[in-house]
Amino acid sequence: MSENEPELDMFGVSVLNSSVELVESGRSPSHYMTNIMFAALEDYGISAELIDLGFDLERNHVKERWILKR
Repeated sequence: MSENEPELDMFGVSVLNSSVELVESGRSPSHYMTNIMFAALEDYGISAELIDLGFDLERNHVKERWILKR
């Protein structure tokens, strides 16, 4: 992890099942927090790449890395 590459651990994700399906089919998850973050970063002139680091369906846990670029 670095200042420009934070990792997020999320538990209790409400859209976990649909996110897993989207990622497995090569698309991006569409969680409202993700959409808000992309929009907020864009307002600051920052682009972001989201990398899936894994899902744990049993624990309802998602781990992601965000790569932030100006």
